[in-house]
Amino acid sequence: MQNYFSKNHQYRTGDLNLAHRALAYIYDDWSSFGVSDLDLMYGDNVTVMNEKGMTSAEDYRERLEETHRFVHVMAHSSPWGHSFSSGWVSSTEIEDIDPRTFFYNLFACSNARYVEHDYMGGYYIFAPTHGLAAVGSTKTGSMLSFEQFYGPLGEGKSLGEAYYEWFDYLDFAQITGTLLLHFARISRHFR
Repeated sequence: MQNYFSKNHQYRTGDLNLAHRALAYIYDDWSSFGVSDLDLMYGDNVTVMNEKGMTSAEDYRERLEETHRFVHVMAHSSPWGHSFSSGWVSSTEIEDIDPRTFFYNLFACSNARYVEHDYMGGYYIFAPTHGLAAVGSTKTGSMLSFEQFYGPLGEGKSLGEAYYEWFDYLDFAQITGTLLLHFARISRHFR
């Protein structure tokens, strides 16, 4: 945790920086997604790898060694890795690769399932040198409506604000329980 907070502090103070560019690494089944609205944040500074038959485990590993401020990966996955037609990239490989990337959008089923030992989303953000944040699913399925997420980020909003706007846009939230409950008021002494 100390290393993570050190990276976070260095990033916030400008002592840890990467080139302003992104990678969209899109496996065959989603090749039509293209830039996936990353251009709303990075303009023309987006490398798109989405040609059918050209995305592979080996190529993805090599791309993670390049410098990208943001990686958007779309691949069949589990909590422990990404699957490509040519093989598997496991979560434990991420520590050795030490990607030169700060932020990730994991369009990768269950990849952010933090209750699993060695879950990949954790390996991305706790990588030794750069990882800071990842958005991903803890179940099957992943983020869609990328414009609603990347647009606010491109406007300078924080990751949390962009996530909130994306979630609010989807309007599928469901509340269960007694809807007539009121929240207790905070005492004036604690305001």
